[in-house]
Amino acid sequence: MARRRPDPAQQDLFADQLDEMTATVPPENPVAVSGFGGQPDVAAAVLNEIMDGRYGFIEKTGRVVEVDPDRSCRFSEVEDTILHLEKERYIELGEMIACRHGAIIRQVTRYKLTKAGTTLRKRWASLKPRNA
Repeated sequence: MARRRPDPAQQDLFADQLDEMTATVPPENPVAVSGFGGQPDVAAAVLNEIMDGRYGFIEKTGRVVEVDPDRSCRFSEVEDTILHLEKERYIELGEMIACRHGAIIRQVTRYKLTKAGTTLRKRWASLKPRNA
């Protein structure tokens, strides 16, 4: 039976001497990220859905949820966009409703547009995409 040849980079379990290790240097010019990285069309759609009462906040868990017309809710995929709009005071918490989250009924506070949020939604609604 042939013996396996050990990998030269692998340490021997009972080695008397350790091989000298060299560190790798990361590249010198890192990529600079600008802005919050969001897309304005997503924010415009979220503002329209907030006006319709589709998003809410569960205070017990601290999560943003999407509220369905049948009063069931699920965690939102655009939570970071909604929290950013709340931080910039375009939306605020409004009325509290009871929603079914899975098998549990939870108190959900719906989001509503502020005056600045309504103005922003109207401005973005009047914009038309360019035809390239």
